[in-house]
Amino acid sequence: MNRTAGAIYDPALLPARPRAEEPLRAGSLVSGRLDMDESYHPFRSRGTPSWLLFFTQRGAGFFRSAAGEVRYARPGELLAYEPGVLQEYGTLPGRRWSFHWVRFTPRPAWLVWLRWPRVRPAWGLRALEPATPSRRRMLASEFERLHRDLRFGTPARTDLAMNTIERMLILVAEHLSPTRGRPLDDRILRVLEAIATRPEVVYRVPDMAREAGLSASRFAHLFRRETGMSVINAVLQTRLREAARHLALTRLPVSRIALALGFNSPFYFSLRFRRQFRLSPTQYRRRALPPGRAAARRD
Repeated sequence: MNRTAGAIYDPALLPARPRAEEPLRAGSLVSGRLDMDESYHPFRSRGTPSWLLFFTQRGAGFFRSAAGEVRYARPGELLAYEPGVLQEYGTLPGRRWSFHWVRFTPRPAWLVWLRWPRVRPAWGLRALEPATPSRRRMLASEFERLHRDLRFGTPARTDLAMNTIERMLILVAEHLSPTRGRPLDDRILRVLEAIATRPEVVYRVPDMAREAGLSASRFAHLFRRETGMSVINAVLQTRLREAARHLALTRLPVSRIALALGFNSPFYFSLRFRRQFRLSPTQYRRRALPPGRAAARRD
């Protein structure tokens, strides 16, 4: 329990866990700014498929684990849920909570900068307090830029939004000391680098485990613990991001891009791409390319 808030609020006074689960807003990259009263109390038993980050500006919120442990959110503090963990959070009774939030799938290199201290080992919630008022003002400004770029909704602005998240993570990671955070496991980092370099390769867990000197089950567990996702999902996310770049920058046929990145079926590729970007590959290309290039023959 963090200082100040823990001395004022009794966890027993918090509302009971909601029976109805909060619906998940569509999209793999979404953000917003909220100013909520005490009725605000989302709950998702399975969490979200990607990271969910909060930056409190004013007021106070709370986060509650599956076991009933409570962590309070104070102004200037960052808290982040890992993927796939129970989420329950809300505004403290009698208060308001003003905060920025963003849900995102990190690029592989970002995982080094997400090594924030865990609130509890099994909770799946991480916390970090930027050290100075100037750093907090910077974060507020970066979040406003992030929201603005995502409201534009174009692929170019989405890339800018991802760059903004990357900048924020780098800047707040400077606050981590060797005792409060730790680097990504070298064995997992090497795997992520290999996937980023050659996403089209068929990656098999037993093969990678042997390279790391681990059993397949131990390697799979370590990879998920370090990255918040499975090896399969890490490869898929990397391939889809690379496909989006090919669509935006080239006139290659969609089927050729799919095959070049290791998708055996163009239909499966299109299905996964639509789930990730909420657009078909063709629609994504039309929005990314100028009208003249989008209409040109794909040769």
